[in-house]
Formats: sequence, structure tokens, C-alpha cells
Amino acid sequence: MLPIRLKPHKLESLNSYLCRLGTENGWGTLADFLTTMQIKQSRVDPNVNFEQLARLTRLPIDNFRLLQDEHYQQMPQRMFYTQSPRFCFFCIQTQPFIKRPHHDQSNVFCTEHQCEIVDSCPGCDTLFEWNAELLTQCTHCKQKWSELTIKTAFNVNYQDWIEASDVDQHLGLLHKAITLLIYPTDLDPVPLTHTFKVTNRYIIEAFNLLQRKYHQLWHTRCLKDRDYLAFFDKRLVLAPLTELMATAGLPDASTEQIQYWPTFTTIDRIDKHPDITVSLNDRVSSCKIKQMLGLTATQLSLFEDSGHFQSLYHVSSKSHKMYDMRQICNWLGVRMCQEEINYYPAISFNKLSLLNGIEFKTIIKAIHDGQFRFTLKRHEQHLTLMLAEDDVKAFISQHEVFETDEHKSQKWVASRLKIQLNAVKELIKPGLLAITRDRDINKDTLSVFLRKYSTLHRFCYLHSLQRQSVEKVMRDLNMMPVQRSQKCILLTHEQLADLLKKVEKQPHCYRLKHKKWVL
Repeated sequence: MLPIRLKPHKLESLNSYLCRLGTENGWGTLADFLTTMQIKQSRVDPNVNFEQLARLTRLPIDNFRLLQDEHYQQMPQRMFYTQSPRFCFFCIQTQPFIKRPHHDQSNVFCTEHQCEIVDSCPGCDTLFEWNAELLTQCTHCKQKWSELTIKTAFNVNYQDWIEASDVDQHLGLLHKAITLLIYPTDLDPVPLTHTFKVTNRYIIEAFNLLQRKYHQLWHTRCLKDRDYLAFFDKRLVLAPLTELMATAGLPDASTEQIQYWPTFTTIDRIDKHPDITVSLNDRVSSCKIKQMLGLTATQLSLFEDSGHFQSLYHVSSKSHKMYDMRQICNWLGVRMCQEEINYYPAISFNKLSLLNGIEFKTIIKAIHDGQFRFTLKRHEQHLTLMLAEDDVKAFISQHEVFETDEHKSQKWVASRLKIQLNAVKELIKPGLLAITRDRDINKDTLSVFLRKYSTLHRFCYLHSLQRQSVEKVMRDLNMMPVQRSQKCILLTHEQLADLLKKVEKQPHCYRLKHKKWVL
């Protein structure tokens, strides 16, 4: 049992209580206390056995259950600020503990004192740590919190922020306020590396939407954001935003319909002017995004990390991510057209890559440079990504890669042929492919192989066919593959061309219902 017992305060965070309890009983830091008491700790709040804590302090267990607010237990870990303790200097002078709401990333201000919640000393910029001196003074420079007074540096004065020369640094806060007001949901915060600009289309259109929907949203704001949203009253939101509009060049509020996001009107490389209106309710899963764009999970992550999806955020549920279709359309918007042209009916980025051996990064660069024309067509509740056939043919003629410039890994060959990695070894044994000292596939033998052969697996994938039905056609035609095994069926390009003609005439060769280019 601990010699000194402390009762938790109302609204006190669990970390704050454990830090006070440990330091009062002689431990210097929270980490030392938790290690000695064998209390497990996560990045946000310790996973405490409250029965054990009740025995250590001889206090009723109900006292500790109050520390785990049901709302904060349901919040995902990413919504908490985990780098260091955060608190208001002036709250801690009268209430010597750290409040639970201050751990929430969306709470950046103290609503009582209207000042910023900080995580470092104002004198030496040293990050706070959970130790014995945390609640009284800075561990590094010994600055006492009781000696601080409310100064302009701590006050949240929007007028001063707006009149400052560097407006861009405050747009992140503006984005957070707009996001919470427009979408009172569990939104992921924007990546810390993202840079907001005054000309950012999302900021401009969110600003317009906020101006129109402010009163409606204010009365229906989410309960869990009440402390944060309470700070942004009419005086602190509408007036500063109007001032920001004047000083930073934001447009006046538009007259778009409230139930729809403002349309994206763009000029593509053939001077077309499409209006693409997407419903606010169009949120799609990462699986659907990958199907529509023909991407793998890794490639989708690369899109986000490289900034191709500007201002992309997602709403997370317990099992999967949901992406906002507006941001996808925003990225595709500058590459869309509504010209009456012939489209390649079953093409995707991955299919274009696999069909012609073109590296994915080469295709992405071509898309980013505007070498393709796209359009999104809506049919009932579906959106289809279409590519211009002429652009695809021109691109293929310039980037046909049967002559490889370098040795390829066995994994690359397996991915291109749509077979298992072990099946590549079956192609190496009879001498169809040669390997280097590094176990890569030799570029010369690979070039010869690609010009002569392909696999039935890849053929069925590219044409969205069921492999079992195609194999039945092969048996009816007495077609003998170059190599057959459980893992790989290898045919020549001439055999595949004949097979395609026969398959199209066979009623029992079913196509897959869920094509990779349809959303």
C-alpha cells in the first residue's frame, strides 16, 4: 500500500492523477512509478487495473472509474496529443492537476482563460515531462508557473493574427475550426507535414460553406466538441473570417446549394470546362478507391504521402477507412473532360502497367503531367473512371517496355505475370528465365520471354474472366500450353490471341461482375 493517498479531482486526466500520486509518494517521474507498480502504459492513457490501484491507495474503486470518461474511452488514439503533457498555465495555478480535455488534439485553447494550451516552457521552449516539478515549475529553467501573468503572447487574439504579415501559418487552425463546425464527426487530423495556403481550394470552399451554414451547425454541434466549439462563438468566427477574406483575398460567400459541395470547374488540356458536382454523402472505402484507380494498398499510401490527393482526409470506423470523394475529384478535376470520345473500356492504372510492362511511377508521372484525359461518369449510385483511348494508345506506343533496362526481381516478374512467387521458380528451372548472382531475373532473358510468352492468370485478369471457364475452352480446343502446373499456365502470345477470339464466342465464359475500373 502507498503511504500517501490522493483522491482524483473532477475532470482530472488519468496520467495527471498517477503523476501526482507517484511524486507525492517519492517517485521522481511517472515512468518510474508505473514501472515499480507494474502498471502497463499506452501512448495516451495507462491501461490501469483499477482494482490494484484501489488496493494501493485504499480508496473506493468508483473514485478511479471517474477518471475514464466514456467519451474519451471511445475516441481513437490519434485524437490525443501524446508528445508531452499539455495544460493552461492559469488553470494549473488554481487547480493543481491537468484536465482530461487538454489531452484532446482538437482542444488547442483554454475556454476559461481564452489562452493557448501549451506543451513547452515559454522561457526555454523545453517540452514538458511527467515528473515531480511539472505542476509547479519548468524542470530546465526553473520558471515558476505562479509568476506568469496573462500576456498578449498567450492571448488568442484573432485580429492580431489576421493582421500579421504571415497569414499562412494560422490557416491550419482555421482549417481545424472549419472542419469541426462543418463535420461534427470523428475526423482524422490533417498530417503535420501538410502546408496550407490562402489559395488552397479546400480552405476557400470550406470558408464559403461555413458562412452559409454557421447558424444551422452551431445549434447542432457535436456534444464531444462542445468545449472547443464554445470558444468559436459568432464574434470569434464570423468577424475574423470576414477580415481574413479581405486581407488574404478570399472570395465572398458563394450561392451554391447547401446540400452539395461547390462544383469544380476546371480547364483541361483541350480547353473543356466541365462542372463536376459530387454529393456531400459520397464517401467511399479505401477498397473502392483501389478498385476504381487500379491501385494496391501500398500505391494508395504513396498517393497520399506524395500529396497527389491534396487536403485528403478520411473518416475512420472500427474496421476500415472512408475517403471523402470530393478530394479524389479535386485531384482528378484538372485531368477530366466531357468530350465525346471513344474510351478504353476496361483499363486501369494497374492494368495499363501489367499489360505493357510499364512502371507504375512512369504512369503516375504521365497522369500528373496531363498526358491522359479522364472523366467520371455517374450511373445510378456508381462512378466510373474512364480513360481516353487515343491517349492510352499514344502512351503505350511511347513506353512499351519489352526491352528492360535493368535486371528485375522475381517479385516484379510474379506481379507482372499475375502468378505466385513460387511459380517464377518453375520458369527458372527449365531455362525460360535466367537469374543473376543477386537472384534477380536477367534482363536479356526477360525481354525475350516477355516478347514470346504470357500466363493464363494474367490473361484472365486483364479481361476480367473466370479462369476455370477459360481453361474449359482450352480443353475443347486441345490447346497445349508451353508449361502447365498448379501454379502457372504459360502460353505464347499467338495462343492467347486465338484463345481470346474463341472465348468471346463462348456463352459459358463468364466475366467477373466486379471489374477493377468500376466504382
